[in-house]
Amino acid sequence: MAKFLDERIEWNNLILRRVLEGTTSIFVPDPDHYLPKKSDYLPAALPVFYNPVMEINRDISLSAILAYYRLYPKDNITYIEALAGTGIRGFRIANELAANINILLNDIEPRAYKLMNFNKESTEKFKNIKIFNNDANYLLYHLRNQREILDIIEIDPYGSPAPFLSAGLANVKNGGLLLITATDTAPLAGKFPEACLRKYGSYITKNPFYREIAIRALLYSIGCIASKFSRSIIPLFGFFLRHFIKVGVIVEKGKLKANNFWQEIGWIAYDRESLQFDMLYGIRPNISKNLRTQKLKFLGPLWLGKIFNETFCDEMIRSLNALEINGKNRLLLLKIIDWELGCNNIPLYYNLQEISRKLHTSSPASDEIVEVLRALGFCACRTHFDRKAIKTNADPEVIKNLIVQMKS
Repeated sequence: MAKFLDERIEWNNLILRRVLEGTTSIFVPDPDHYLPKKSDYLPAALPVFYNPVMEINRDISLSAILAYYRLYPKDNITYIEALAGTGIRGFRIANELAANINILLNDIEPRAYKLMNFNKESTEKFKNIKIFNNDANYLLYHLRNQREILDIIEIDPYGSPAPFLSAGLANVKNGGLLLITATDTAPLAGKFPEACLRKYGSYITKNPFYREIAIRALLYSIGCIASKFSRSIIPLFGFFLRHFIKVGVIVEKGKLKANNFWQEIGWIAYDRESLQFDMLYGIRPNISKNLRTQKLKFLGPLWLGKIFNETFCDEMIRSLNALEINGKNRLLLLKIIDWELGCNNIPLYYNLQEISRKLHTSSPASDEIVEVLRALGFCACRTHFDRKAIKTNADPEVIKNLIVQMKS
C-alpha cells in the first residue's frame, strides 16, 4: 500500500498530502481531512479520485510496460491513461522506468486536471507529460482522427471498463498493448448474471471457479469487440486481486486473425456435485450425449485459451526484479506468475476445502497435495485465483481418493 508522508499543503481550495509509491512522490487529497468517517470509501470521498490500495495494480502496469518496451522495442512509444485521476501511474512511469515513453494523462474531472498539472511542475522528469481534460472516449477517438495512434492504452475506471473498450481498441496500434482493469467484480464473478450479460456479453452464474471465469469473461468481451475492428487479442496475463481484475493483451490487425480468435471461444459445462467440467468450443457447441445435461451448469461464452503468455510473463518477472517497488507487492506478483505458469495449459481449479467438506474430513495443505500429485506423474500447482485450490490434470476422483488417504 502507498505510504502517506507528513508533508501537507493547501492549494486551490484543496488540502493535499504527499504520498509515496515506488520511488515517486506527488500530492494527493489528504485522506485525514476528507474522510470524516472511517467507514466511508476513501477514493470516492476524495475530491480527486485516488486509491492507495491500488498501488499493486500500478506496479503491474509498470512491470508490463517495461516488459513490452523490452520485447517490442520502438523509437517512440506513446502511453495514455484515459481515466487518470491524480495521474500517479503516469508520473511513476515517467520517474521509474528507464524508457523513452511519451506519456498522456487524461481525466474529465477539472480538479483532477488541475492537480495533475500542479504535480507536473514539481519534477523535471514530469515536464514532457501531456495532460488533457476530456471525456475518455472523446479523447481516444479524437486522437485517432488526428492520426495519433497509441502504443499502450490503459483503461482503469471506477467500475466497469465496458463503456471504454471500443474507443481503446479502435486507437491502439497494430501490436499495441492494452491494459484493462475492472473493479465491478460481482457481475463477472456470477453474482449478477444479467449485469454481466449486459456489460460483457457472457452469462455467468455463481460457480466454484468464479475468479478464473471472471478473467475469461473479460477477455472474451475485449476480443469480441476487437473483432468488430478486424482485430484480435493475444492475452498476456490476468490477475484477480482483492477487489479488482486486471488483464493485459496485445492487439493485432487482420481479418484472419480476428476470425481465429473465435476458435478459442466456448463454454464451460460443470457439475457442482462431482466437480467434473468440460470445455465446449464454439458459440453453439456440439454437446456430447455423454454429458448428463440435466445436472450441468453452463457458463459462457468465454475465452478458453491460455491466460498467461510465457514469453511476456518471463519478461515481467525480470521487470519486477529490476523495479524499485513495494517489496511485498513484488513477492506476491512473482509468486502469482510462477504459480500460473506452472499449469498454464490447465483450465480452472479444484477447491480442496470444498472437496474435503463433502468427504467429511479436514483439508490437506495445498502444497502437500501438489507434491503428491506431481510424484504420481500429474501436472499440479497452486493458483492465485483461490488460495485453497489447486490446478491439476488429475481427475476429481483421484483428488478425492488422495485426500481420504492423506487424512486416514
